Amino acid sequence: IFLADAAHVHSPTGGQGLNSGIQDAFNLCWKLSLVHKGLQDGSINSNRLMYTYTEERVRVVKAMLNITTNLLKRTFGANPGGKPSRSGIAFIRGFELRMFGINYRGSPIVLDEVDPPAEVLDPYNMSADEPVRGGDRAPQAVGLKVLCGLSFTSTAHTALVFAGSIESLELVRSLVRALTKYPHGMMRIMIVHSPEGEPELVLEVQDTEGHAYASYLRGLDQSGLPASGSERKGPVVVIVRADGHVGVIVKDAEGVDRCCLRSRGLSNKL
Repeated sequence: IFLADAAHVHSPTGGQGLNSGIQDAFNLCWKLSLVHKGLQDGSINSNRLMYTYTEERVRVVKAMLNITTNLLKRTFGANPGGKPSRSGIAFIRGFELRMFGINYRGSPIVLDEVDPPAEVLDPYNMSADEPVRGGDRAPQAVGLKVLCGLSFTSTAHTALVFAGSIESLELVRSLVRALTKYPHGMMRIMIVHSPEGEPELVLEVQDTEGHAYASYLRGLDQSGLPASGSERKGPVVVIVRADGHVGVIVKDAEGVDRCCLRSRGLSNKL
């Protein structure tokens, strides 16, 4: 049972407690659901999958406690009698308090075969100028033209297939075939076409303004297509977990099979 703000055992400064409680619940509930339905990866026992809740969330909560404690000291600690400080420093709010940088990089159920990070990042502060990597919060992208189907949901994983150019359509089809092997209702597939792409497949959205490609892929040329020197040329499959974090980034059907969908239990390494 997650009581969030009703069970604070830390400083409420920064307003991080309620959001942290909701993140805890979202991180755990999809894992409980997979175990309850018997859908976790067959190579992973249910206890091992459940342990990843602790592995992913404890480091985030530790960082949150450090941030809120330091903020409390800046606010009250400098003045006699515990009166709040009126100086500007006590009210400085950094990027980390927005919680957009919270990530699970290094988690045993996260797979990034395209551009894995060289080292595990501070769990609370992803650099804004970095490309999205496995374990990061899936960024919002505006300007998506919905062609058919439904949008994201917290009751299933979502596979984003970045189709790239028209020449890669057959490869995109193979990726979709690989993704449809998973149990009904567990995976939703969203094909994202580049701004100048041709929506000839069963495409879900078109990235009319290029924000999705700019967020999820490293480089774009002026037309909005992946640049020739990009490390992330399409097609690329990004699987967004039910809790809104990137669980898998792969670039071929074999990669989809290898991950066994780590977001499903989600690893053949465990």
